[in-house]
Parts: sequence; C-alpha cells; structure tokens
Amino acid sequence: PAPAEQVTEFVQLFTQHQRRLFLHILAQVPHPVDAEEILQETNVIAWSKFGKFQRGTNFLAWAAQIATFE
Repeated sequence: PAPAEQVTEFVQLFTQHQRRLFLHILAQVPHPVDAEEILQETNVIAWSKFGKFQRGTNFLAWAAQIATFE
C-alpha cells in the first residue's frame, strides 16, 4: 500500500486538475456529455494506475495521455 503522504498528494493533484483535464477532453470530442463520460473513465483508470504515477512529474500530462487513449 502507498504511504498516506503519496495518497494525499495524488488526491490533491487529481482534484486540482479535473477542470483542465475535462477541457482537454472537450477539445477532442464534440459533445460535453461524451467528454464527461471520457473524464469518468479516465478517472477510474488513473486511480487504478495510481502506483505508476511518478511523484514530481506532470500530473496533467500523465492524465491527459490516459484520456487520449480513452
């Protein structure tokens, strides 16, 4: 299990970047409803890959790459 400090940092980054991640997705799909669905799928995958995120790197770029594959 991840130390509490890492979980806290991940949650902060995760919530801090939700709006920008949504806008990134929205720029790629024509309908906001589709963008919301992709965002939710991206969030689930990001959480499942929590252990692979390298602290100190660009969280938004990491999450945006996940979103692009979705």
